[in-house]
Formats: sequence, C-alpha cells, structure tokens
Amino acid sequence: MSHVPYLHTVYGVSEATPRLPRPPSPVATASCEELIGSGIVITTNRLLPYRFRAEGRAIIVVLVLTRASAVTVFLCSIAGFMGEVHQYLELSSHFKLQYLIVALACLLVFVALQAWRSALYACFTFFLNLAMVLPWYLPQSPANLKQSHYRVKLLFTNVQSANKNFSDFISFVIEEDPHVLIIQEATQPWIDRLKVLQERFPYEKTLPKPRGVGIALYSRMPVERFDIISLGSERLSALLARLNRGGRVLSVVTVHPRNPLRRGNFRQRNEQLWDTASIVQALPEPKILVGDLNASLWSPYYAHLIRQTGLNNAREGFGLLPTWPAFMSWPFLMIPIDHCLVSPDIDVLRMRTGRNIGSDHLPIIVDMTIPD
Repeated sequence: MSHVPYLHTVYGVSEATPRLPRPPSPVATASCEELIGSGIVITTNRLLPYRFRAEGRAIIVVLVLTRASAVTVFLCSIAGFMGEVHQYLELSSHFKLQYLIVALACLLVFVALQAWRSALYACFTFFLNLAMVLPWYLPQSPANLKQSHYRVKLLFTNVQSANKNFSDFISFVIEEDPHVLIIQEATQPWIDRLKVLQERFPYEKTLPKPRGVGIALYSRMPVERFDIISLGSERLSALLARLNRGGRVLSVVTVHPRNPLRRGNFRQRNEQLWDTASIVQALPEPKILVGDLNASLWSPYYAHLIRQTGLNNAREGFGLLPTWPAFMSWPFLMIPIDHCLVSPDIDVLRMRTGRNIGSDHLPIIVDMTIPD
C-alpha cells in the first residue's frame, strides 16, 4: 500500500502538494470577540490576532470574564431606575459610583483587546452612571453673603449602638465645636457618656432606645421647643427642634428610618420617608432635615422626598461624600446614605465627612449660613 500524505485539515493542503500563496484565513485574523460570537472553539494560538497569539487562552478568559462583568453592571444600572417595583431593584440603585468604576475598567479592557462592539456597550454603561455621579461634583453658585445672616455648624453621625468608642467621639466633637450636634442609634450608655458636653451644649433632647432607633440633639443655640414625631405605622420616633435666634425660628428635623433590607422594614422605611416629607413640607423656612435615611442619592424614595419637600442636599458641589460602611476604608467602596437636606434659603458653605469614630458610619459636618 502506498503511503498517503498527511493532510492539514485547517487549510486542506497536502504535505506533498507544492505550497501556493494563500490568502489570510478569516479565522486567523478575526478578533477575540468575533471568535467567541461565532462559536469557534479555541484550540491554538493561530486563531488569535497576531499581537495576542503569545497570550492565547489567557486573553480569551479575560475577555469572557470582562464581558460577563460588563453585562452584570449594565443590568444592575438599568434595574436601579425601577426601584419602586421591588425592594431588590431599589437596592441596586445605591451603587452608581461602583458601577461607574467597573464600567470604566471593562471599557479599557475591551479597547485594549480591540473588542469594539463590547466597548460600545461598556461606554454606554459608563456614561449612564457618570450622569448620575458627576453633577454632585459640579460647583454651585456662591453664597449670597450680602444679606443679613448667621452661621451654623452642624455635626451629625450615626454612632452605632454597639460602638463603645465614647472618648474618641467626645474628643472629635470638641475639636469640631459645632453649634448643633445630632447623634442617632443613641443608647443610654451613649447619653450617659455625653453628659460631659452639657456645659458646651446647654439645650438638649435625648430619646435613648435600643435596637438602633435612639436619637439625641444637642444645641448651643437657644431651643424654643422640642417635639417628638411619630412616623409610619410603626410609630417610629423622630425629633423636631425649633431653634430661636433673635425671634427667627430655624426648624431642625432628624429622622432615622428603618434599614430596608428585610421586606417588612422596606415597607416601614418607605412609610416613614413619606410621613417625613409631609411633616417637613408643612414647616416654614428656614428648615433642615438630617439623618441616616437608609437611602442613597439615587433611590426613588429619596427622590420623592426631595420633590415633595423642595429641599436641597447640602453635599451638592462637594461630591458624593460616601458615609457607609465606614469599615471599607476606601470611599469608592462606600455609599452616601447619611444626609443633610436644607431649604433653598440656606447657603451651604462646606460639607465634608469626619474621621472614623468607631461606628459603621462616618460623621458629616456642614457649615451653612441661615438668613436672619
């Protein structure tokens, strides 16, 4: 039997056949993305563009993982706009900064691998989230300091009821020296330890309670009246303080709606935010709403609160200023759920976050001017 030459199945050319010039194989010149989309199984580096042949399978793995990440971020970004449909969709609305960072990383990988179709999708996701994040960094119009006004410095934090770092927090308050101090998740041990600040804050109202619903307000400014407010079907306690300066009243409301992770708490939080909006809307200006709202800047329930009250977020022009969870250390892993909302007649000079005082929330400090 005569010997049959081995035929190369890729090109269909016998070893014995004289080699002729052949056009470039469409497979050999296809991009990684085109190969994956066509269902071709990668078995050799020849199937990659020349510049990627040395890397081979590793490039394909990177591309597949990046495409999966890009699709996930795109779907989560879209889901966040439907937060009123279901609590998990609302939960996906809180991470616009993280989606922005992941979309940018995916876009850079796609560009490097010349996966242009995927790069287009990642670019859309990037700009979709950029539109949600960038406005918070745009400078606002300067405060009108020509009219008669007075300055107020407000310090707010959720101290976390299990936190025992009392002395560090007291030192922090003394360093900042605010006119108004508000703490949430105030328990009786916290109230007892903060009695050392009574000379500094002669006006106070404390509602120490377990399970993270306690509130306390301390003021250097005269307080005309404290009112305890009940919110939602749970009758959650909130606090309204009417500060009086020269006959002009500044209303300060502090609320701490429920953590919405459990379904029952989700409904209760939304009820409490709706009731808060109704109460604040009825108050005369100037007015301030401050607290751990358990809702980010992109939650539809936060948006409803802003629309109904007509308040502005004090962080406008100062960035996202994420506050939770503080143990993440890096701000780009945190989300902004602690808020100071002010009526349009109040000018915010500066808003910033304070140092970690042992809580899972960072404090927020707001300097503002109040019209006389």
